[in-house]
Amino acid sequence: MDYFHFELELMILDTLKKYNKKDIDAVNNELILSLTIEGLPLFKSSKTTVWPVLGLICNFTPPKQFPITLTVGTTKPSNLEFLNEAINDLNNLIINGININDEHFNIRILNIIYICDAPAKAFVKCVNSLGILDVISVSDVGTILDG
Repeated sequence: MDYFHFELELMILDTLKKYNKKDIDAVNNELILSLTIEGLPLFKSSKTTVWPVLGLICNFTPPKQFPITLTVGTTKPSNLEFLNEAINDLNNLIINGININDEHFNIRILNIIYICDAPAKAFVKCVNSLGILDVISVSDVGTILDG
């Protein structure tokens, strides 16, 4: 699989150029992002698949989507390495925020949406897949409080 990663901060800044200053000021120095990961065939007559990772700034109207990572190959990815740069960019932005027109904005992730069939979803989530249902095993360790 070959992939190309767009630097997330630059993509956000480029997307924000499509909004006016009044819209940017209205979000109270917080950008809320949603991410989608899709696995889909590029052509019916070919085994070539594309796995785009797309971002969306949710607290703007209308929201505008932008690419984060584009992955292309003749099979599904053999590992999740193509997500590493996007994850590193996200971690950096969540910790440090982003500066826009000399103002600091915090970044928050609203959700990550997997738009793919059950086996592809299970692959991205690193869980086992059984037919059309994916199986997720979660153990929640914590303290039980009385009251």
